[in-house]
Amino acid sequence: MTDRFQKTQARQLAILLDALDGVELTDAERSTLEWLASWEPHTVTNIAALITRARLTSREALRD
Repeated sequence: MTDRFQKTQARQLAILLDALDGVELTDAERSTLEWLASWEPHTVTNIAALITRARLTSREALRD
């Protein structure tokens, strides 16, 4: 792997992990996130946005 790819993958993994902040992950789940982090940046961003919106929707439903 190139250094540039590794840096990009690390940034994208951080985006995914941020979307899942506070969620306990298994080793298999983390491995999957690491794999997803190697996808195109727009794909990773879209997945993180979906996770974030789903979590927000869930929190709102709990308040109602």
